Parts: sequence; structure tokens; C-alpha cells
Amino acid sequence: MGSPVSLATFSRKPSILGPPETHAHQTHRPPPKRHTEEADATPPTGSFVAYTDASCTDKQLVTPTVVPGHQNLCANCLHLLRTQVPSLSAELLALRDATHLLSAASASSQSLKIIPIDYTAAIKEIRKVYNAHPFADEIHRITAQMPGKLRIQWIPWDTISAHIQSDTASRVQ
Repeated sequence: MGSPVSLATFSRKPSILGPPETHAHQTHRPPPKRHTEEADATPPTGSFVAYTDASCTDKQLVTPTVVPGHQNLCANCLHLLRTQVPSLSAELLALRDATHLLSAASASSQSLKIIPIDYTAAIKEIRKVYNAHPFADEIHRITAQMPGKLRIQWIPWDTISAHIQSDTASRVQ
């Protein structure tokens, strides 16, 4: 993975684990099954892990969030669009929706919240201190008010079964 990065402008920052610098984002070949099994390792006790993805058409954007073991926290948000949005905006909106969902669900909990994502450009945008995307700023504002810690971490494409579920759910709409 990568090393945690902190942003100096916010008092409570999400920790961000990015891909290795030499990573080439390839989405045309799925990983071997053993990598999927290794990546499905159990998260720390009491933590929430929310997998999210985005799928965009000309007129709508779907952002499903899958929280394994907490079916009441799973959500499928539909955003109607005036124009098509770039994939970076779509992924950041999905990340914002998942962050907001975890913030509301664990309002009194100091537990660790983890959101794995597979889109490297979103990680880079969240790391920006100046001139960041408005959705990245919203993610930081939500995180600043959230109890406990939030970790946004990069995962290779389709290596965790719950992420595969959120990816599939985004395409069903």
C-alpha cells in the first residue's frame, strides 16, 4: 500500500493510504482469486468498512455504498444530472456519500471508519491542500465533525468481494 498522509489545514484529517508510486491502474484484468481472499481480511473489531463506487450515465449518477455486516447501513444513492460529470467528480461524490453515511451511522462512536477506493485520482485530489475539488473539501468538512478516525485507502481494482458488490450495484441501475 502506501504511507499515511496528513493534511495541515484541518484539525481532524482522514488518513489516506495511496497506491505505490509505480502503480499502473489496470482495470482490464481481474486479479487471481487468492488476492481476493487475502484482501477480504477481517477489519479491526468495532470498525466500519464502507465500499463505494460510482456509475454515471448522461442523466444520472449512482453511488452505492456496501457495509459488510451492517445491512441497515447499505445505501444506493441516485443523483439526477443536468449534464454528464467527469469520472473524478463521480468518484468523489461516491466517497462523499459514503463518508456522510458513516458519519451519521456512527455519530456517538469513536470506532475506526475505513473507506477503500480503487480510483487513484480521487486519492490525489483528497491529498491536495489548495485548489481541491469541492467534493474533496466537503469530505474534509464531514471528517472534521466525525467522531473517531476515518481512513481512506486505495485498493487494487476488484480485489475485495464487497467492493465487487458495490461496483456491480452501481451498474445495475
